[in-house]
Amino acid sequence: MATYVRPHVIALLTDFGWEDPYVGCVKGAIMKLNPSVQVLDVCHTLPAHDIAAASFLLGCVYRDFPEKTIFVCVVDPGVGSERPVLIATVGLRYFIAPDNGLLTTVLEDPDIGSVIRATEAHYFSPSPSPTFHARDIMAPLAGWITKNVAIENMGERSTEYTKIEIPKPRLLGGALIQGRISMIDRFGNCITNISRQHVEAVTGTGKKFSKIVVNGREITTFCEYYAQSPGASHPVCLFGSLGYLEVACNQGSACATLGVNVGAEVGLVFD
Repeated sequence: MATYVRPHVIALLTDFGWEDPYVGCVKGAIMKLNPSVQVLDVCHTLPAHDIAAASFLLGCVYRDFPEKTIFVCVVDPGVGSERPVLIATVGLRYFIAPDNGLLTTVLEDPDIGSVIRATEAHYFSPSPSPTFHARDIMAPLAGWITKNVAIENMGERSTEYTKIEIPKPRLLGGALIQGRISMIDRFGNCITNISRQHVEAVTGTGKKFSKIVVNGREITTFCEYYAQSPGASHPVCLFGSLGYLEVACNQGSACATLGVNVGAEVGLVFD
C-alpha cells in the first residue's frame, strides 16, 4: 500500500493589498512550477513597508498551519538592493522572506533549523525584475520546494541575518504591565503585544485585573468575547484569537474611539 505524503501548502503574507495585480502574479509564478499546489492567503493588507507588523503577525499565526507549509512573506521596502533572500525552517515549516528583519519572530523559535541565503539563480525566474523579487525569486523558490528540491541546493547556510527589535511588554513594580498596540485589524480592534502568558504570570501571584489605560482612557471591563461589550462606543479588553490582549468595541472601532494607532502605549494595571 502506498504511503500517503501530505502535499505542500504555500501561504502568502504581504503588504500588496488587493487593488493591484501583484498577489495574482505571485500565485501565477508559483503555479508555473507546480500547477497543483494549494496557495493560501494569510494577509495582504499589512501596513505598507511595516516590517515589524509583518513579523508580529507571522509570529502569531504560523503554528496554526500544517507541517510542510511554505510561507512566502513579503514586506520589502529594500527590494532590488543588496539585501539577500532567506529560506528558513522551523520544524517542518518553511519560510521565504527578504533578509530585512521580517523573520525575527520565526528566528527566535527554539525549533529553528536551517537558514539558507538564496544565491543559486537557477531557482529564480530568468532575468528577475529588481522591483518584484516576490514574483521572480521568492515564488519560484517556493515552487521548487514543493517539487522536493532541498533548500540546501538553493544557496548557502547563513548564521548572520537581520533581526529587528520587536517591542516586548515590561512588568513594572509587580502590578503594571506596560505594552503597546502592535496591530489594528479591519474592525478597529487594537491588538497589543501583551500575551495571556504575560497576564497569567501576574495573576498567578494573587493579583487581579484592575484596568487598562490607553491614551489616557481607563477601561475597566474585561470580557470573554466581543458581544459582552456594552456598545459600539464602549471599549473593553479581552484575549483575542491571536492569543494577545485586545481593546475592542462591539460593532464599533476601538481604534477610532480611543484615537490611537499602532505603537501607542498601553498599561495593564492589577490590584
